[in-house]
Amino acid sequence: MPQRARSPRPLRRTPRAALIGLALLAATTLSACDSKEERAEKHYQRALAYLSEGEPSRATVELRNVFRLDPTHRAARLAYARLLRDKGDMEEALRQYGTLVDQDRNNVEAQRELAELALSVQDFDLAAAASRRAFELAPTDPAVRAVKAALDFRNGDQAGAVALAEGVVVETPGSIIAQMVLIADRMHAEDAQGALARADAALVASPADQGLHLARLAALERLGDEAGMGAEVARMAELFPEDEGVARAQVRWLLAQGDAPGAEAALRARVARDPGDTAPALTLVQFLYEREGAEAAAAELDQLIAATADPLLYQRVRAGLDFAEGRQPEAIAALRGLTEGKPPSDAIREVQVELAGMLETTGDAAGRDRLLATVLEGDPRQVAALKMRARAATAADRPERAIQDMRAALTQAPRDPEAMTIMAEAHLREGSRELAGERLALAVALSDRAPAESLRYARFLTEDGKLDLAEGVLADALRAAPQDPALLAQLGALQLRRQDWARAGQVAQALREAGDPAAADRLDLARLEGEGAGAEIRARLQALAGGGDPAAMTRLMETHVAEGDFAGAQAWLDAQRAARPQDLALGMMQAGLLAAQGEASAAEKEYRKLIARDPAAPQPYRGLVALLSGQGDAMGAEAALTAGLAATREDRDLLFLKAGLLEAYGNVNGAIKVYETLYAQDSGDPVVANNLASLLTSQRADPAALERAYALARRLRGSEVPQFQDTWGWILHLRGESAQAAAILAPAAQALAGNAAVQIHLGEALLAAGRKSEARTQFERALALAETPGAVSEAQAEAARRRIAEIDSPPETEGKRAAAETDG
Repeated sequence: MPQRARSPRPLRRTPRAALIGLALLAATTLSACDSKEERAEKHYQRALAYLSEGEPSRATVELRNVFRLDPTHRAARLAYARLLRDKGDMEEALRQYGTLVDQDRNNVEAQRELAELALSVQDFDLAAAASRRAFELAPTDPAVRAVKAALDFRNGDQAGAVALAEGVVVETPGSIIAQMVLIADRMHAEDAQGALARADAALVASPADQGLHLARLAALERLGDEAGMGAEVARMAELFPEDEGVARAQVRWLLAQGDAPGAEAALRARVARDPGDTAPALTLVQFLYEREGAEAAAAELDQLIAATADPLLYQRVRAGLDFAEGRQPEAIAALRGLTEGKPPSDAIREVQVELAGMLETTGDAAGRDRLLATVLEGDPRQVAALKMRARAATAADRPERAIQDMRAALTQAPRDPEAMTIMAEAHLREGSRELAGERLALAVALSDRAPAESLRYARFLTEDGKLDLAEGVLADALRAAPQDPALLAQLGALQLRRQDWARAGQVAQALREAGDPAAADRLDLARLEGEGAGAEIRARLQALAGGGDPAAMTRLMETHVAEGDFAGAQAWLDAQRAARPQDLALGMMQAGLLAAQGEASAAEKEYRKLIARDPAAPQPYRGLVALLSGQGDAMGAEAALTAGLAATREDRDLLFLKAGLLEAYGNVNGAIKVYETLYAQDSGDPVVANNLASLLTSQRADPAALERAYALARRLRGSEVPQFQDTWGWILHLRGESAQAAAILAPAAQALAGNAAVQIHLGEALLAAGRKSEARTQFERALALAETPGAVSEAQAEAARRRIAEIDSPPETEGKRAAAETDG
C-alpha cells in the first residue's frame, strides 16, 4: 500500500481519538465480513419490523435495499408485492408478483395472491394462468379453490364453480371470493332473495367487507326493496366514511327518493366530520351548484373562505365559478390578486396555471405563455403547466416540443393518462401514428380502462380498421361502466360497420336501458336499413320524425323525394308545420323540398323568410348560398354569404362555403386566408389542414409556403383517405422525395380517377423518379378527362400536353447540350 509522506511534526492522537479510530476500524472489518446476502437479510428483517410497527414507507425503503443487494430474495419480493397491493398500487403489485413467480414457479402463496389480485383488476387471462398453477401446487388449499371457483363461474362452468365454492365456505366461512361466487349464482338464477340470504350469511363472517355490502345492495335493488336499500346505503356510509363512491351513492339514493334536504344533510355531516378535508366541502359546493344554482354555491364558498385559515383553494374555486358564470374579467382579476406579489410556491404556481387557462379561453395566448414561462422557470417539472404548454405547442404545429414537455411531465407523474393522451395527440400531429397508438393504449391502462380514454383509443383503432381490437377495448371499459352511453354508442357503430345486425340490436337495447332512447332509436334505424327491412324502416322513421327527431325528419323527407313522392312529402310536412309552425328544421325542409322540385324562386323566398325570422341562425344562410351558387348566381351567393357571416359571427360552416366559393372562382389567396382563419379556430381539424396545405402548394412555390404545408400535412402521413394521400404525396414530391411520393399518390389517383389534378400529380412524381412510361400514361389519363365537362382546366390540359411532349422528344446529345451550355 503506498506510504504517505510523513509530516515534519507527527500529530499526536488522543486516547479518545484512538478509541474512535479502533471502533471505526472494527466496524469496517466486521461489515466487510458480511456477504451481500447477509446484508440483504438484515434489511429484510428491518422491513418486517417497520411493517409490524405500521410504518410502510420506511419498510419500502428497506425492501428496495434488499433488491439492490439480492434481487432474488423471494420473501422480500412477496412482502413488497403485498405492501404495494395493500397501498392500492395494483399495477406495480402485479409486476412484483410476476417477477416472483418467474423466479419461483412453485411458490404457491405468490401464485395464489397473483391470481386473486389479477381477478380483482379483471385481468382474467393472468388470473387464469396463476390460478391453474396454484391449483396444481395446492389443490386442497381453500383460498386457491375459491379463485378457481370464481374463474370457472365466469367461464361458464357454474355448477362446478358453485360446488367448489360451497366446499370452501364450509371450511372457511370468511372466504369473500367463494361467498361472491354463491351470491352471483343466485343473482344469475334470478333468485334475489337467495342472493340476499347468501350476502347476509357472508357478512356475519366478514361484516366490514365493502364488496359484500355492494352485493347486498344489488340484491335489494333487484327485489325493489326501497327501504332496505336506504338502510343499506346509510349503513355503508357509516362503515366507509372515507369512501367517495359510497358517499355519492348515498346522495344519489336520497335524491332519487326526493329527499334533497337529506342529501344536503349527509354531505354537511361529511364536511363536519373533518373540516380540514377540502374534498367533502367541494362536493357540497358542487351539489349546491347543481341543485340551487351558482348563487348558493358562491355563498357556501364565501363561508368556507371566511372560516378557513388558508382559504387559497376555495378562493380559486370561487374565481372559477365566476368565470364559468360569465364574469370573466372579475375571475381573472381575482386570481391575479391571489398571485401578484406573493412569494413563489407550489400553491401559487397552481393558481398561476389556472389563470393561464382562463387567459387561453379568453384568447390571450401571449398572456398564457408568459404565465406558463414564469411557472416553469420556478418549477420546470410542474405537470399542469407542462400539459398546457404541450397542448399549445401541438396546436401551433410544434409537436416535438409537446412531446418533450410530456416526457418531462411523465417523469413526475408516470401514471398520468392525460399526459399520455397529450403525447399521443402530438405524435398524431407529427404523423407518427404507430407511436400515437402505443400512447393511447397506455392511457387506457393507466386510467384503469376509463370511458374517455377507452373511447378515444377504440375510435383510433376503428379508423385503422382494427375492429377486433377496438371491440376488445370497448368491452373492457363496459365491464367497469356497463351503462356508459358513449361507449355503447361506439360499440353499436362498430357492429354496424361489421354488419352484425343482431349484436347492433342488442347494443341498442342496452342504450335504451342506459337512459339514452334517442341514441338507441338511431342505432336501431341504421340496423334496420342495413337489414333492408323497408316497411319497418318507414314506420320507425315516421314515429321518430313525429316526435321531432331532426335526423329522422330529414331521412323521411329524403325517402319521399327519392321515391318521387313529392305530394306525400308535402302532405307530411304540412301536418308537421301546422303543429310546430316556428320549427326551423321544418322550415329548412320546406325550402329544400321546393328546390328539389325545381321551384328555386319559391325556395329562395322560404330561406329568406327563415332568415328574417331568426337572423342569427346559420342554417338558412347555408341553404340560400348553396341554392344561389348552384344556379350560377355568384353575386347573389356572395351577398348572402357576407350577410350570413356578419349575422352569425363567422359560422364555421359558412366560412367553409366561402373558402370553397373563392377557390372555385380562382381566388386561391382569398381561399387561403379563409382557411387560415378556420385553422386558427381549430388546428386539429384534418380537413382544414389538408385543404390549406393543398392550396399553399397549388400555386406557390416558395420554400416558406412549402415548409408550412409540410408542417400542416405531416398528420396525413399513412392516411387512407385519397384526398389526404394526394396532398401529402404532392408535398413530398415538391420536397424532392418523388419515389416515395409516387407510392403514396398511386392509390389516390386510382381512387380519384376522375380528378385530373391528382393524375397530373402522380405523373409528375413518376417523371421525377425516372419512370417516364408510367408518367406518360398518367398525363394521358388527365387529358382523357377533357371529354367530361369541367373535369380539366385549360391550365391542367396544357401542363399534361407539355409533359407528354417532353417525354416524347428525343434526348439531347452530349454535344448539343454542351454547345447550348456554352452559348448560354
